[in-house]
Amino acid sequence: MKKRLGISLSESDCILFLPLSKRSQISIFVILAIILVAVIALLIIMQDYQKDSFDTLTFSQQTEVIQNSFNECLRLVHQNSLEKIAVQGGYYNEPLTPYIDAGLYDIPFYFFGDLQYIPENELIQEELSVASDFQINNCFNLISERNFEYDYILTSIKPVITENKVTFTTNLHLTLQKGEQKVSYEFENFPIKINSKIQEMNSFASYIAYSHQINNGSLCVTCFTEIADDKELFVEFFNDFETVILVSITDNRTNVYPRTYNFALSNVNQNSDLKIITPEDTQEFDDTEINIQPPQK
Repeated sequence: MKKRLGISLSESDCILFLPLSKRSQISIFVILAIILVAVIALLIIMQDYQKDSFDTLTFSQQTEVIQNSFNECLRLVHQNSLEKIAVQGGYYNEPLTPYIDAGLYDIPFYFFGDLQYIPENELIQEELSVASDFQINNCFNLISERNFEYDYILTSIKPVITENKVTFTTNLHLTLQKGEQKVSYEFENFPIKINSKIQEMNSFASYIAYSHQINNGSLCVTCFTEIADDKELFVEFFNDFETVILVSITDNRTNVYPRTYNFALSNVNQNSDLKIITPEDTQEFDDTEINIQPPQK
């Protein structure tokens, strides 16, 4: 009979560290940024290629094309936000927990020393909002390339995480103008739904952290592999450092975001081989309002 979590585990069932290969040295943040820029550039190139046919369209047809392109760009921005958030265990900004400084991205501890640090859905939603806010200006290049004048008011981006998707509502009032003709769009009327298991990844991560705590740092690897299979996920445990376990939960399906969710676990609060940052090491965050201005036309 296979042993499950929540019952006593024999020493042979529990594995603290597994020998796994080293991760790629290329930062996933760099890869994600390149993909986003490349896709937006492709959209612009495709618009240039179709420029002659676009110029023959009526004003209403042209603005419909722009609106659709802008919506597609927003979808790419939100997908990229999900990827960035998940690779940092639910954070876009510096984690509020102790974390590993991995250079261009950070891996938060979900258990560190003797305390659990699991981000709630509400916090992850706030981080997603900030991530999309910082990327949305890229989409206005699509309008400039069409030689349209525009103005906008961006109030907020509100992500809502549910069981199998994340819905992004962009409270954006956009005005397009060409000569004397003008039209406005309210993008809050067009919420974008993205297939996502980030809620289940977070819940699974919390379960792993709890098991790590109650079993004094041991993990039933075969148990978690079976659970991941049932959830159509894949889980890996990395033991590159003696006192730290790095955990990666992956969703390999296409058209589902994010693909990878990372976090770390440790029974001790020191490790000479890692640059571990704790909240008291960081400066107090200045929570001031960020005013986003439209790019210059």
